[in-house]
Amino acid sequence: HLGAASPAVLSVEYFHQTTGVLNFDQLLARPLELVDGELMVPPGPGHGIELDLEALEHFGAGTAV
Repeated sequence: HLGAASPAVLSVEYFHQTTGVLNFDQLLARPLELVDGELMVPPGPGHGIELDLEALEHFGAGTAV
């Protein structure tokens, strides 16, 4: 969010979904898009990221420990 809002940010850590690393994209309704080495800010209000509620439930990301 902050990285997308500031031209001073030169890089953002991102694990592409083909790396085999369980990552944030699996919890999203629409995966983030990487174009020519740049992570695109999704359209929509705020940061544009929409969580997949079924995935949150499946991975236990929405439950208290």
